[in-house]
Amino acid sequence: APYPVVLVTVDVVVRASGHVLLIRRGRHPGQGLRALPGGFLEPAESVYDSAVRELVEETGFELDAGQMRAALRGVEVFD
Repeated sequence: APYPVVLVTVDVVVRASGHVLLIRRGRHPGQGLRALPGGFLEPAESVYDSAVRELVEETGFELDAGQMRAALRGVEVFD
């Protein structure tokens, strides 16, 4: 490639009743350890869409798009 490959990841923080949702990693690195749900951004995918996709893939947690948007408290991007 003429430019360096840039890999962007997302993590999702789900809070409820004073708790934070964690998953147990299924693969290396960190297999078996607890982590926030998350993963790599797909090409042409927004940060929000990637976060929702990863949350559903890793937890089975499903809300319709309207419920998900209503529950959203913020999106932060860190460099």
